Amino acid sequence: MSCGAASRAAWARNGPSGDRYDKGHPMVDDPDIFRAAKLLIDRHGDDAAIRAAERADKLFEDGDIDGALVWRRILAAIEELQRQPRPGEPVN
Repeated sequence: MSCGAASRAAWARNGPSGDRYDKGHPMVDDPDIFRAAKLLIDRHGDDAAIRAAERADKLFEDGDIDGALVWRRILAAIEELQRQPRPGEPVN
């Protein structure tokens, strides 16, 4: 498998957020990722997820797999910050 094919396989295996999934929920816990996500939400509101996805896709197309994965983690954090509470989930 070529390096590009291996990267694409890892990309597909890790899912749309760029992180491995545990019981269907992305694992995003890096404070810097959440700070970047919050900044994008503050700047772009409801379009923050779209902006993050576009950036991740562009980096991936340009061959910057690591950069694309970071932006996929930011996207997952945006989705987590903007989501509605899950049924039965305690609210702070």
